Amino acid sequence: GLVYAALWPNEVDPEDDPATMNRLQRAAAQLFARSADVGARAVIEWCPLELKRRISIWGPPGEDAALMRRVKKVFDPENILSPGRFVGGI
Repeated sequence: GLVYAALWPNEVDPEDDPATMNRLQRAAAQLFARSADVGARAVIEWCPLELKRRISIWGPPGEDAALMRRVKKVFDPENILSPGRFVGGI
């Protein structure tokens, strides 16, 4: 399965509140862990930019990461298309 989630606080500007960012970071970690527990992959589609800087919105790389890197290298050998923005820094 695949789990899509949005992590967004109630505050107007959560990036100014380190405690809120820490809570969101913990929530993301729990989301990824619980999804893995049931055999699913979680992807965080919406969250504050500061949270994106702290975590990988794609979750931890899976067993298919090496294959995805090889495919990317074939279709984008110069790493021009969105470098580092996919799971595992692909």
